[in-house]
Amino acid sequence: MKYRIRTMLLSVLIFVLTCTASACAQNTTDVPPAVTTPYVNELFCELSRKEGIVDIIMFRVGKSDAMLIATENCNILIDTGEKNDQDADKILEYLKFQNITRLDAVIVSNLLTDNIGGFERISAEIEIGAVIEPFYNATGHRYTKFLRDVTKSGAELHSLSEVTSFTFDDITLTCHPADNPIVYDTEEDMSLVISMTHGDNSMLLCGNIHEERITEVTETITEPYDIVKLPDHGYWFDGISAFLDLYQPRYALISDSTMNEVSYDMLSLLAEKNITYYRTADAYVCITSDGSALHAAQY
Repeated sequence: MKYRIRTMLLSVLIFVLTCTASACAQNTTDVPPAVTTPYVNELFCELSRKEGIVDIIMFRVGKSDAMLIATENCNILIDTGEKNDQDADKILEYLKFQNITRLDAVIVSNLLTDNIGGFERISAEIEIGAVIEPFYNATGHRYTKFLRDVTKSGAELHSLSEVTSFTFDDITLTCHPADNPIVYDTEEDMSLVISMTHGDNSMLLCGNIHEERITEVTETITEPYDIVKLPDHGYWFDGISAFLDLYQPRYALISDSTMNEVSYDMLSLLAEKNITYYRTADAYVCITSDGSALHAAQY
């Protein structure tokens, strides 16, 4: 009798488990397949594409540089990240996600690998109107290959040896090359320093410059800026406090990484001066200007 009861209970249990498994299998078929989306941080950096609005997207590409400036009708990429698939993938995926098929200009602040490294990949998939570079005696395989890639892209090349301004919709970008590149020992100090104006708002991008070139810049560019991208990934130098006092930025941008972080001293100084800072080690930086107000966020 006990044997029959145990057998019946076992049969009921097997029946219940079988029905449950069937129900789960049926429910699983109703779940839609996963959809591949771009890097999650980028999803929140939607471009405005409105008259009078400018969006600035600073990509998270480690201790290298890549920034998109987008107006209603124009797209400008400043630097292209390091020469590795991940940097180029991040930039390309964002451009495609925003339906960008053409860059009106690519400005490379200098000709080092962490500024021109992603150009080959990007130019192979995105149309480029113009390439703007500093003019100095860059040699070697790296630069020769970059020139081949520029030629292959069909972009018009501008090599700047004097201050030159470019207008895109209602923004003006002014490129400041070194006054005399020959006097500098490193390519970092030959960087283009780039200023942008949009209505009442302004931004200064300091490239990879160090003390000697910083002295030249602060003697020739003296007006305050709302946004300053700090020199060479937040490089600390003796005159940094005076530098910040001169430009009086509301926002400081730092292109660093978790492997190569900006110094604690730099962050402490920015906090002491009540300057809000954004680091690409943390996330993408998204800034929107309407010509008077600025809105900054990080995702």
